[in-house]
Amino acid sequence: MVWTNRRVGSAAGPHLDSDLTLGDMAARAGMSERTFSRRFRDQLGTTPIQWLLRTRIRRAQHLLETPTTPSIA
Repeated sequence: MVWTNRRVGSAAGPHLDSDLTLGDMAARAGMSERTFSRRFRDQLGTTPIQWLLRTRIRRAQHLLETPTTPSIA
């Protein structure tokens, strides 16, 4: 299985706010945690947990930098 940041992001994206674990990601990929972690690292150059933390930080930065428009009711 070949991973890309986009593919992993689309699979994990809806779950970034929840307690997503290595076991959850491995189960979604149909692999053991060890196999998933090893293949993920080989393909993306980082561990799944490091990727998840970096993705969450980027999302938080984006949310902080994006102004919200108050709704007028």
